[in-house]
Amino acid sequence: MRGSGHGGIQQAESGPCTAEVERGRAATSVSDYPLSIFSRASATARKVVTASVFGTCPLVIPAFWTREQRGEEASTWLLFAHKCSYLRQSGGTSPGAESTLTRAFCIPPSVVADSSRPERIMLLLALSLMEPFGITVHITAEPEYAAISGFVFDGHQHAIVANWVGTGGIWQVDVTDTSPLLREFADATHYARAYSVAEADTPHERLRELANYLDLDWTWLVRRCAELGEYGTSGIAQPRSRLLSTDGADQACRFLAQTAHC
Repeated sequence: MRGSGHGGIQQAESGPCTAEVERGRAATSVSDYPLSIFSRASATARKVVTASVFGTCPLVIPAFWTREQRGEEASTWLLFAHKCSYLRQSGGTSPGAESTLTRAFCIPPSVVADSSRPERIMLLLALSLMEPFGITVHITAEPEYAAISGFVFDGHQHAIVANWVGTGGIWQVDVTDTSPLLREFADATHYARAYSVAEADTPHERLRELANYLDLDWTWLVRRCAELGEYGTSGIAQPRSRLLSTDGADQACRFLAQTAHC
């Protein structure tokens, strides 16, 4: 995928970590990726998005589309140290803006049925992490949108495509103003907003609808999240890399438990 006059795809293999990317080419899941290249590429994509969208047009409320469909893929939101700061920087409504920020996912019923219960819990926690930052999560169940790359669309003339799922272990970041792609992104965004499986007015209602869609026991989930949120997950898992953190998982657990009592 190439943008019009913007230099095309910037791939994570450029730079001093070529050997790590070569190992990443054979990756088939998150656990197969070399951590350093994975985290570095994710952080680079974050810088591109924040500089290109929020740095130049602070009053623009972009629409985010996220490619992750399974808990393992979405676990990076909970475990990468830079993810919370990225959500904090990109979340919420800017003064003078006319709408709230949204992040859409495509999670077809077949993916839900094929995912284990722990994966579905991990996915819900990743979605729960976004809501406290003022980001409304929309989920479409239509399989036809499953192959769309992750993007950030300004709603007008440009979009940033940032993707790693289904790219053979290579991160891809591109800026595009190609009209057919922009129309595709606009259609996907509008559909997810209009027909979300978690259409509701409050974060609590949205998360409960998502739990129902993912076939998770809401009462049990709230109780377990309250326990984990109180004591923290560091006693269960202590990351050995500075690139990883349990702060995201802790915050997601606390928020999900708190919203259940609002």
